[in-house]
Amino acid sequence: MVRKKFFVSWLTGNPKISAMNDQTNGQLFVYGTLRSGFQNPAYSYISRYFTLVGAAKVKGRLYDLGDYPAAIPVEEEHFIVGELYKINHPDELPWALHSLMIMKG
Repeated sequence: MVRKKFFVSWLTGNPKISAMNDQTNGQLFVYGTLRSGFQNPAYSYISRYFTLVGAAKVKGRLYDLGDYPAAIPVEEEHFIVGELYKINHPDELPWALHSLMIMKG
């Protein structure tokens, strides 16, 4: 069974959620103002459907696109710092991610 970790990156105001093969299931990595402690309306949504696992980092680079950054996965040793969340009810993952995309789009 292929398990996936979901990586949220914001491109020109719309979230792009890409699945990356991993040994995890139902996890969401967020960075920037989607992290806890910021007053982003999307965070209240995330905190309802996901539980904070803790601080995390992923291999990637952030690019400035104006209003929103773009996170691009990379192979080199460059990291994006953020937070890792686990969905409360794994069967709701596709719905929760889709809803998050609509909220941010």
